[in-house]
Amino acid sequence: MRVFKVLGVVMILIVATSMAFAGGQGEKAKGAAPQQKVTISFWHFPIFINVPGFKGVSKEYGDWEKFLAKEFMKSHPNIEVKTQLVPWEGGVDKINVAIAGGNPPELVADYLGRTGGWFIQGAAVPLDNLLPASLKNDILPTYRGLYYIHGKLHAMPIMAWSIALVVNGNLTDKYGLTSMLPKMGGDWTTDQFVTVLKKMKAAGSNDGVYPLGMACGSEQGDYTWWKFTWGFGGGLFDSKGNVIADSPNTIAAYKYLLSLNKQGLMVPGVASMTGSDIMKLWTQEKEFMQGGNAYYRTLMQKAYKDGLVKKPPKVIVVNMPTKPGFKQKSAIGPTGYVIMTKDSAKQKAAASFIVFAMQPKYNAPAVKNAGQFPATKSVADLNMYKDDPLMMAMTNMLSKYPAGDFGLSNPNYGKIRVELAAAEQAMFSGIKTPEEAMKSFANKVRALIKK
Repeated sequence: MRVFKVLGVVMILIVATSMAFAGGQGEKAKGAAPQQKVTISFWHFPIFINVPGFKGVSKEYGDWEKFLAKEFMKSHPNIEVKTQLVPWEGGVDKINVAIAGGNPPELVADYLGRTGGWFIQGAAVPLDNLLPASLKNDILPTYRGLYYIHGKLHAMPIMAWSIALVVNGNLTDKYGLTSMLPKMGGDWTTDQFVTVLKKMKAAGSNDGVYPLGMACGSEQGDYTWWKFTWGFGGGLFDSKGNVIADSPNTIAAYKYLLSLNKQGLMVPGVASMTGSDIMKLWTQEKEFMQGGNAYYRTLMQKAYKDGLVKKPPKVIVVNMPTKPGFKQKSAIGPTGYVIMTKDSAKQKAAASFIVFAMQPKYNAPAVKNAGQFPATKSVADLNMYKDDPLMMAMTNMLSKYPAGDFGLSNPNYGKIRVELAAAEQAMFSGIKTPEEAMKSFANKVRALIKK
């Protein structure tokens, strides 16, 4: 299944009568800890930091996972959990090398676009008989279609992000540009967007502040690029699942983006910039805006605490620009736990840790800290964002615009997004025209999805 169903506001305000999460109590046959002493490795990416209610034990990336492991081991003395933080750039390669070498981590928390591929390749195991019914039934319906591959639960969803444009409100206030922006969660046209970018360039150029952060030096920015193309009626797939990456509308979107770059309205060196590069510029207040979510507010809060910026963060979230006659879509992507070991005792140990970590008392603050949306009914019922204007704006955007399909549930999406980055690098380096680059890319996608 390639096409996403709408996450929408149901993720946040889900039925009040839903089953409360029992944490696997009374279901010792499934998700139960093994009797013998076992050790499992848990690999994860840098997502959680300064988790609400647990800030003292989550001051740096990796601390949160260490805390969860420590708490888990208190009640599971026969299981040792060794956590390992892997970087965004190069981390996926490290996991793939471990898989190829026959020594993968027992447990990984990662993006659907990769976990599905690992499962199809046989590197991950089904969780149907490892997790208790209480946890499986707690998964929101939207996620079930994404996480069941060939009828098997391939991973346990933790949360999902939704991407929009995040704007540094302190910078727009400083240069008198805030009034030119749409309201929180609002829309604007492609022409209005260019007008504002030009004002940003004129205002911030002497201070080395760039209007728009974009990067294709790695595959990590794929969702931002696709969301821009949706504003032109383009994208990767149409509503029937046909590849439209080489359609006139998709090509028009890239011509628009190339024009922005030629006018100096993007950060320099787009072709070689990575997600980490533009994230660093964001935390240094060297960008007015870039694709992101509420997690970027968390980054600025840390930057303020560390003394890197002078004012508490003011982050505004707005939609990507849309060409008149077209309608935007929501860009969403879930993260989940995948078990890779073939050892039955270690599988049970990893499943026990998943059950523990998915308890609302841990999962809810972590999801909120990451600026994402919950994957379970028990956490969604908490309506955690009711007092957060930024997250409520994103919730409203999710309910207003259906989720766009950019292939995350396709088991080959890991390869697709790498090919996309290569096509974009060719365009922004001037090696290929948008027509040439996207035609080649689209043909590669068509070949991949037939596999």
